[in-house]
Amino acid sequence: MPPFASPVDAIIRATAAPRDGARAAARARALTQLGALSAESAPSLHLAAALGDAGTIRRMLADDPGAASRPGGPFQWAPLVQLCYSVFVESPDRPDRDFAAAAEALLAAGADANAGFADPKAPPDESFRSALYGAAGLARHAPLVGVLLAHGADPNDGEVAYHTPEGYDNTCLQLLVEDGRCTAETLVTMLLRKCDWHDERGVRWLLAHGADPRAETHWTPSVLHHAIDRDDALTIVVALLEHGADPARAVDGLSAAALAARTGRGDVLDALERRGAVLRLHGVDALLAACARGHASVVRTLVDTLPTALDDLQPMAGEVLTRFAGIGNTNGLRALLSLELPVDARNAAGHPYHGMAAHSTALHAAAWRGQPAAVRLLIAAGADVRTRDGRDRTPLQLAVRACVDSPWSDRRSPESVEALLRAGATPDGIALPTGYTAIDRLLIAGR
Repeated sequence: MPPFASPVDAIIRATAAPRDGARAAARARALTQLGALSAESAPSLHLAAALGDAGTIRRMLADDPGAASRPGGPFQWAPLVQLCYSVFVESPDRPDRDFAAAAEALLAAGADANAGFADPKAPPDESFRSALYGAAGLARHAPLVGVLLAHGADPNDGEVAYHTPEGYDNTCLQLLVEDGRCTAETLVTMLLRKCDWHDERGVRWLLAHGADPRAETHWTPSVLHHAIDRDDALTIVVALLEHGADPARAVDGLSAAALAARTGRGDVLDALERRGAVLRLHGVDALLAACARGHASVVRTLVDTLPTALDDLQPMAGEVLTRFAGIGNTNGLRALLSLELPVDARNAAGHPYHGMAAHSTALHAAAWRGQPAAVRLLIAAGADVRTRDGRDRTPLQLAVRACVDSPWSDRRSPESVEALLRAGATPDGIALPTGYTAIDRLLIAGR
């Protein structure tokens, strides 16, 4: 029989967490198939697991306890794995479903809390996907996570540590940590991911519960550097420092202070000095630090006394201008532009985390990151408002998207769009309505 030829297997397959993360759409498809299933179909333990049908699971295991661990269904997964990867975990098809109780029934009958499967599309050494990952990292279902941990599920699974911290509901993360078995690497991986999410509350909770910012993870040797690169709030950076993060530690030859200088974080440099740190910056990094802090007189002195620093800065122009612009450091931008750096210099690599394409300019960065003051400053300095980045996007297109489809759309403003249109940008390639009336009016007037 071909794979998924059975109607029951087709439904089980439909309940499995989709790779694109669109769980609601997958639930809708599965519900449609479930509604068409004949009432006379033979009972299936894997389908009962995928639906959180604890009563059916108990009845079937009473006749065949060994079925609790027996692979089956379209993927040949253990029933517990099928349960934990179901898209119905967080939103059951019926109010009487109970995924935690269903898991408890399977575990009581001998199911392995550390069961999982090998993802065929992942590298072999990174392919294992545990039941706990499905419950904590995908469904984020605290009662189910609690049941798995109580039966010995290992919280030190790489996927669990990496994905559970995503988002701002830290309930499952807290269950994992309070279980007491997380290693130093697991805790620092969670800390790193909370920095990715700019979740100060999550960062502080992890620091208070044993996460050591000096510990290493294979993702990065320094969470402090990671937080600075992610443009985390100063309060997060200071929290890491207060819990022992070492600002003198070098990563790829750069101390935290040098990285702060190159990313325009004058606030971080000021905080380091307030804490008594000796910055020990030389050459181009000293020059960038003065720019980042808006110390115009120091910038002029360094240019006069360190002429090679300016030479070293030229090939870095695109990278530093986009970083300063992205965080809205307008004083720093003025200082950089006073050094006659080309305002349309390109950042060849871009920055995937910040959503910045290769070959972006500072104006692309300011428009995309919702920094209208930086947009206006760059326009006044002669930035090309029609230039396109490596994904063929104009600053205006990015300014619109920043308002309606970005992690910072909560601080949206029509100011950047208005400034770009006044400077001659054209609304080519922008579909109306955008979802934000204030910019729709501006775009219609600009056509």
